[in-house]
Amino acid sequence: MRLHTARLCLDCEELHESPQCPVCASHAFSYVARWVPVLTQPRLRRVHPAALLYEDLVRAGRRGPNVS
Repeated sequence: MRLHTARLCLDCEELHESPQCPVCASHAFSYVARWVPVLTQPRLRRVHPAALLYEDLVRAGRRGPNVS
């Protein structure tokens, strides 16, 4: 169910997307997006540079020590 189209039935509190509630057949609803903000574009995950360094160290440890 997409947040843009999710509806909350005001009579039985069922979440649905149809014009009337599938549980109680009520036409009284409110869009969930009224209370929950909907992002129009997904946010890119920001990765801290230290996390990248840690991931590199973990990968290097899995390969084993470099012995020259």
